Amino acid sequence: MSTVLTEPHGGTLADLLHEQGDIDPARVLLPPPPGTASEEDLLRLPPDLQQVTELVDGTLVVKATGAPESWLAMYFAMLLGRHEELFRTLVVLGPDGYTRYFGNNVRMSDIAVFLRSQLPDGKLPRQPICPVPPQLAIQVLSRGNTRGEMDKKRRLFFKSGVKYVWEINPRRRKAVIFMSPDDFTELGEEGRLECPEFPPGFVLTLRDWLDAAE
Repeated sequence: MSTVLTEPHGGTLADLLHEQGDIDPARVLLPPPPGTASEEDLLRLPPDLQQVTELVDGTLVVKATGAPESWLAMYFAMLLGRHEELFRTLVVLGPDGYTRYFGNNVRMSDIAVFLRSQLPDGKLPRQPICPVPPQLAIQVLSRGNTRGEMDKKRRLFFKSGVKYVWEINPRRRKAVIFMSPDDFTELGEEGRLECPEFPPGFVLTLRDWLDAAE
């Protein structure tokens, strides 16, 4: 028998998990009841829990994370940071950088790349949640990620104004480059990771990134 959830979700635990992309129930935080959580609830979490939790349709959901995936994300940011042009035109957030998306969702991509021209006065706002979506969102897939949750997150990104989404699978050593929710290109190890917003001269293959990080 399915557990019945407190309103306003109005369904069962099975319904909620399916809506979230068939995720592990251990990733759903209570209280507050699903569907009732706010940004204030998210920001009241203990710091160690807050940095791995997202607000998804009024529900607090812990990201599927892993140390190797976090390191890959941070190493990519370091590679970008070697280009002096980066700091004149771009701002990069890591795996715990909050961004507000359509429908008052607060999500964290593993790497978020913003144009400074998108940001107020060209600077990252001081509030804990960035109010504008990035140009590029990069997801380094963890073992706990489901196909359904990644599809849900990707569609939210594009609906909110993100221009490009990359999904990197380090175990399969493959990448999928999305230009829209359903328009994508698959890359193998020799595929070049390129984006119009990257600094001139930034050239990187998936193999280069994964091998260097290892």
